[in-house]
Amino acid sequence: MQMPSVYTITHTLPVNRETARRWRRRRRIPPVPEIALRLRIEGDLGLISPAWAGFRLQGDKLTTPEGIAWTAGTLLAWHYERQQLADLKQKWEHSRQLPLV
Repeated sequence: MQMPSVYTITHTLPVNRETARRWRRRRRIPPVPEIALRLRIEGDLGLISPAWAGFRLQGDKLTTPEGIAWTAGTLLAWHYERQQLADLKQKWEHSRQLPLV
């Protein structure tokens, strides 16, 4: 990652301008703030865990490696949609077992 500006550092992380200037002078950001900064700038969740490589946070969306974007609301609804689908499958299987009249 290219060394970000003092403005970017101070508006992305809770650090003051002097800290940001010191980091730029030394051309080194401590590891944890660097990960947090890169996560906010790049959005790559692979920085947290290799299992999430290719997943990105872009604004208020979680984007999969295939480019499918999910909001927090669609992720929460997904659980209920799966439950509804399981219920419908169960009803379908039950209806197939009923005798034809």
